[in-house]
Amino acid sequence: MAQAAENTESRRQSTFFKEFLVGLSSGLLNPKNLLFYLSLFTVVLESQDNSALFKTGIALWMIMAVLIWDSLIMYLLTRPAVRHQFNRCAFWIDKTAGVILGMVGLKILHMTFKNPS
Repeated sequence: MAQAAENTESRRQSTFFKEFLVGLSSGLLNPKNLLFYLSLFTVVLESQDNSALFKTGIALWMIMAVLIWDSLIMYLLTRPAVRHQFNRCAFWIDKTAGVILGMVGLKILHMTFKNPS
């Protein structure tokens, strides 16, 4: 009996670790995250205020913004009605997001080659 409980606990930890890695890799490979951090770092690097308080505030703001957004998305996608609607529209959401990100990338390339520094 104790061994069965131990096996269940080890499977639960294994699943948590696996899901953690899936979430981490999803976050690291997400191009929207790259755009978010690059835009924020641009603001930080151009700022005249380089104090530790400012940098800490920016870091905490980034963590809270991502945590709140991801928690909201996770909560909404666990609602059956929202999940059903999302599944129906997922194809078009992916295509639209891809076109928008492609346009942003093309604009960045255009700006880079138009005004080389």
